Amino acid sequence: MILWVIFIIGMIAIPIMLGNKFLEKNKKSMKVDYRARFNPEFYGGFKEVGICESCYVTVYDTYIEIQLWNDNKNKFYLEKIIEGKDIIDIRVKTQTQIQNEVSLGKLIIFGVLAFAMKGNKNILADEYVLMKVKHEGEEINLIFRIPNEQMNFIRIITSIRE
Repeated sequence: MILWVIFIIGMIAIPIMLGNKFLEKNKKSMKVDYRARFNPEFYGGFKEVGICESCYVTVYDTYIEIQLWNDNKNKFYLEKIIEGKDIIDIRVKTQTQIQNEVSLGKLIIFGVLAFAMKGNKNILADEYVLMKVKHEGEEINLIFRIPNEQMNFIRIITSIRE
């Protein structure tokens, strides 16, 4: 009976020990350090996707990985890699500031007709992170809404830009 217990424990312990050594070896060979992972709301920027229900931004030493999910279908939507050197600018703006910029753009493009397109504007103090990046040969603006407890997002992403 005791031999069976030792045998079963050995059969469980050996694969676990070998698996841990394998993981350590692979971490060292990857030479990419994970810094942080955030779960902001994604409001747009990529042509392929509009507002997405789930977004994960994982920050590594030299790049960020953006994963977009569609929760209704529990389906992976899109994954984008942005190199640190391709992050041009990152800043925080309120909804009102963003709407004013869009209104100015409409005025320039549509002239007098822009006033007809003007709808109700709610003045809110929500803060959004706008990240201007170079992606696939063009500059795009990614818009995220990040909870206050995750606002170190900006500091961490800025640290990989160099």
